[in-house]
Amino acid sequence: MLAFSRESSTPVWTFQAEGSATPAISSDGTRVAIGYWGGDLYYLSTSDNTPIWTHSTADHAEISTNGGTIMAYELLDKLRLFDNSGSVFFETYSDEATNNGWSRAALSSDGNYIVAVEAYGSDVYLFSRDNTTPLWTFDPGLTVWDLEISDNGDYIAVAAGSKIFLLSRGSSTPIWNVEVGSLPTLAMSADGEYIVVGDQSGVSLFSRSSNTPVWTYRVEREIGGYSFTIVTFNSVAISSDGSYFVAGGSDGKVYLFSRG
Repeated sequence: MLAFSRESSTPVWTFQAEGSATPAISSDGTRVAIGYWGGDLYYLSTSDNTPIWTHSTADHAEISTNGGTIMAYELLDKLRLFDNSGSVFFETYSDEATNNGWSRAALSSDGNYIVAVEAYGSDVYLFSRDNTTPLWTFDPGLTVWDLEISDNGDYIAVAAGSKIFLLSRGSSTPIWNVEVGSLPTLAMSADGEYIVVGDQSGVSLFSRSSNTPVWTYRVEREIGGYSFTIVTFNSVAISSDGSYFVAGGSDGKVYLFSRG
């Protein structure tokens, strides 16, 4: 694990632990949470590679904007929320009877809401940080590949099967859903107004108000009078205000888009 400042390609520090790392950094760049697959959770300052605190068992980690709330989860363990001193104030299994954990989860930037997918299932749960009883559950009936939550937890986007579902905090009934390409991944602007989707056929931008794409971009080649998609997009990211998007293509290139 390497930490950089934007002024230099020389690492500020390096940190080594066992397992595959899933790092997350606070918006002000002062705190880092690192979950290690099959390992531990580490909470550090970006100025020093000595952990402020650690916790056992945490495959994945996320952190709130101010670094004050840290989320960690595992397939076979609880989803937990920690404060910046390392104290656990929220923890739950997806199934207490079987000790099933969570396959995916996302934390709102304000640290107040969590959306999570049960391990070995497709149920999506929305929680507030104050209660382990979910605000709602939603079953898309399909394998969930990705999910995002807006900064204040008002909107949730779920990529499941070859569909995208948009939901609100107030209801488990989708605002809309739409068929996209296979293996979709997504990213959401801070206010939930825009959603960018990458899949096996291209990149599409949606607004919160409609399941008709604002635009779609594909890389195609014509062979024998037929057009074939030749680049798939397996990762996407969006600026906080939804003005710019990046997508990683199977051709090894990074594509930058403006909302236009």
